[in-house]
Amino acid sequence: EERQAHFLYKECIIYTQTIVMILTKEERQAHFHWASTNKQQPCFCNPVIDLDVIKLTPSPLVIAAIFGVKKPETITIHEKDSGKLVPLPTNGGGPTAWPVEPQKDYEVCVSSENDDNEEEVVPINQIFPLFPGNDDDEKSSRIQNLSENFYAKLWDDPDTPQGLRDTFVSRTSSSRIQAFRQYDWFHETFGGPSYMNNLEREKQLMPKVMAKHTASRMTKEYGVAWLNIMKKALEEEFPEEQKLKDALALYWLHFYAFFPYNDDDHKEFRDICLS
Repeated sequence: EERQAHFLYKECIIYTQTIVMILTKEERQAHFHWASTNKQQPCFCNPVIDLDVIKLTPSPLVIAAIFGVKKPETITIHEKDSGKLVPLPTNGGGPTAWPVEPQKDYEVCVSSENDDNEEEVVPINQIFPLFPGNDDDEKSSRIQNLSENFYAKLWDDPDTPQGLRDTFVSRTSSSRIQAFRQYDWFHETFGGPSYMNNLEREKQLMPKVMAKHTASRMTKEYGVAWLNIMKKALEEEFPEEQKLKDALALYWLHFYAFFPYNDDDHKEFRDICLS
């Protein structure tokens, strides 16, 4: 039975890879529209997310990560045209996902059962004002400090996997140069002063950053290490700014949701970010 299961698993991998090669990116995407009216859960990101549902599994953990939902169990998915609920199959306690179809539109809703005492979720493009500082220059400086702290740790911490360090060292010999690149990304993504409007940021920044994060750089081991290093840097730079750290934690999960991790990986990421 074990050999048969392994064979079926390999067959599924081959089948998925074949489908990915045959279909275009647009043909593999389902379109998820944010439709929740929960006051504690405003739209966290772009209100329409085009998700490759052939490469990525639309599980509650993945959809929650994309839309910044702290409690995956409060999410429901509906067909956009008919309003019909898309049932979430049960799998004996194992991983499960909504049976959505490529090239179809769905609405994402969050129930109003969330704790009223919970902090309202901060949208990605409104995180910048949470950084401490009396003006935009001071806030920008604090982001720069965070990135420099993070890369100093990545460069020097003996617990950093050598392969993760090498992926950055191969691009530049200076941690400060790499820190500036990260700072520039954070500054734009989190809503800092920019020549781009919010729609332009969403259309340009994410694809640009995703293209730089290849599969070899986004292994589960490296993903866990990155989160742990960033968590240390955040605690040192912003020990009292819990709302800021909560907002950034949801953003890290959002970013990781667009890579083909399994549900066990996403659970570990959530444990690191939200604990």
